[in-house]
Amino acid sequence: MRIPTSTEELRGGEVERYRKDLLRRGAAFAERLSELLAGQDATLADLPLVGQSGETPEDRLRRLLALVDEALHRIALQTYGRCTNCNRPLPRAALDLAPWTERCAECDHPLQHGSPPEETAGVERWQ
Repeated sequence: MRIPTSTEELRGGEVERYRKDLLRRGAAFAERLSELLAGQDATLADLPLVGQSGETPEDRLRRLLALVDEALHRIALQTYGRCTNCNRPLPRAALDLAPWTERCAECDHPLQHGSPPEETAGVERWQ
């Protein structure tokens, strides 16, 4: 059995594993959001993604849920695991860390590759 490289196409079983991970993480984010909205103490320090300037804990959880939802939508469209900008396969390490990753490092950091700054607006970072 050949082990796939980090940037090869994902196979069906791999996509299913990421789908289950997204559903699990989404459920955990939704539970924390419910606790927070109910006035309970919700620990957010271990959440992925650093908070953005001026972002409330509620906003951060909603942003994470939206990222999970978008990734599940890409799975349904059979485009999951490919950069939404250049269509190259995403590194498995990026998907393992943040299964909602949507752009490769080159497209996520276009200034390093000579692209204009307008293309970076609203881009999520997986690192």
